[in-house]
Amino acid sequence: MLIEKGISAGDIVSIKLGSGEELMASFVEETDTYIKVSKPRTLAPAQGGIGLAPYFLYTVDSDRDIKLYKPVVAMEPSLDEYAKQYLESTTSIKLV
Repeated sequence: MLIEKGISAGDIVSIKLGSGEELMASFVEETDTYIKVSKPRTLAPAQGGIGLAPYFLYTVDSDRDIKLYKPVVAMEPSLDEYAKQYLESTTSIKLV
């Protein structure tokens, strides 16, 4: 039997919203009414393919924690290769 560990604070997650948008973010916490994430990014066209862009383009701090009020369609841990790209785009760390 496969036992899933669930999602923990700091995990990189992919979130599907009712609007059809998909976000990647660092998970902070979940309550009955919202999911709190940090550094939300959305998929955006980029040179050579798809890139990640801040979810909020016109705010003072696009990396602050935000609350996504439920219902959220789905939330799952991001695949390692995409989580790596997310971490590289939100930090100064280059992963090998």
